[in-house]
Amino acid sequence: MKRSDFNRGAIAAASVAEAYDSTSTHPYRLGDCILAKLNIRSGKPRINRRCPRNERDSWLSGFAVALAEIHRQLLHGNNSTGVCAAARTAGLTLASARAAGVSAYDLKELKKAGIP
Repeated sequence: MKRSDFNRGAIAAASVAEAYDSTSTHPYRLGDCILAKLNIRSGKPRINRRCPRNERDSWLSGFAVALAEIHRQLLHGNNSTGVCAAARTAGLTLASARAAGVSAYDLKELKKAGIP
C-alpha cells in the first residue's frame, strides 16, 4: 500500500519526536502518541521506558546544569558563594546531581564551585 505525503510527513515528525523520549517525563513514547493522535498507528502508545525516573530527577538535572553554567559564565567562576547558596536551598549535592544523570563536565564545575 502506498503511503500519502501526509502519512510520510507524520511518520517523519514522529521519528524526530522519539529523539526526545529520554528527556521527556511523558509516560508514553512521543512518536507513538503523535501517530495515534493522527490515526496512523492503531493501538495504545507504548510505555516510555527511557524517561527519567521521576520529575524531581528531571528538575534537579536541569537545575544542576544551569548552576554549572552560571558558575562558568558569571565573573569567570568567581560567583561560588551564590551558586552554593542556591544549591543548598534546593537541596542539591554532587551525589544527588550524579544520581539525576548530570554529565561529568557539569559535575566537575559544580565541584569547583564548592558544592558538597
